[in-house]
Amino acid sequence: NGNGNGNVQRLYPTFCPTRNVVFSSTLHGFIFSLSTMAEMYVDHAMAVQDEEDEDTDVDSEDDNDNDPYSQPKPKLVQYHSLGKNLTVEEFTKRTWGNCYLDPMTNTFQPKASKCTPTKSTPTIQRTFCQFVLEPLYKLYSCVLGESEKDLNKTLRGIGIHLGKDQLRSNSNELLQIVMKSFYGNGRSLVDMIVTNVPTPAAAALGKISRCYTGPINTPVAKAMRKCDPNGPLMIHVTKLYPNINPSNGSTGQSFSVFGRIYSGSIQSGDKIKVLGESYTPEDDEDVAYSTISSVSLPR
Repeated sequence: NGNGNGNVQRLYPTFCPTRNVVFSSTLHGFIFSLSTMAEMYVDHAMAVQDEEDEDTDVDSEDDNDNDPYSQPKPKLVQYHSLGKNLTVEEFTKRTWGNCYLDPMTNTFQPKASKCTPTKSTPTIQRTFCQFVLEPLYKLYSCVLGESEKDLNKTLRGIGIHLGKDQLRSNSNELLQIVMKSFYGNGRSLVDMIVTNVPTPAAAALGKISRCYTGPINTPVAKAMRKCDPNGPLMIHVTKLYPNINPSNGSTGQSFSVFGRIYSGSIQSGDKIKVLGESYTPEDDEDVAYSTISSVSLPR
């Protein structure tokens, strides 16, 4: 967007924990979003409610067999504090900001003062603290502070079954095993990218206008805007990795290139033209020619 002075201002997305933020630790091996946490709780609430419904139906049938004049018993009240009708999307919105769960009425309130403490929940916390931070802190304290026997019992209670060798691992390895088992894989990051990051074709125009310094009405620029695989090869290189490997004699004279393909296709054996940082159409001194030895996708 222009600011009226001819300068271009970049617009960056607003960080929103309920939409485009993940919480992670590479050291301890966990990653989650508020959406995946909400999904975990809602799925558990529905499973608990379904079990109670089945138990209620069985009890009613037994009573009716013994007493033909008795009325069917009403279904048990919702056991889990979140209830059965709360959706993942709605609970995700309530896991950030000034939102509190009233333990007495099982309703969400904007202020802690509007909630009624109970014997089991004497302190009213924000939902983020109650449903996100507290389980995380408890996992840390259990893994680092409990004995092997007590930890095994605690983990089995939340559906994590570890072998003896795993339970006897050092603290860092054990934390990684437990965190990955509880929070799952990196689906939350993938979901966030799919939801918030535009496709290469949709984002091409904006990226080209920011990164490409040549004229945008040329066949090359048009091919990049369309992400045309049959167009001229155009790669935006963002990082060079020197190839250093004493075992095969690599001394850093060659590089592995990390970049994004805007148009065209590439394969091993292709001969390419490399444009340096100081290259301009008027001065092509900073140009080199090279041959692609291999192509790989980053993981």
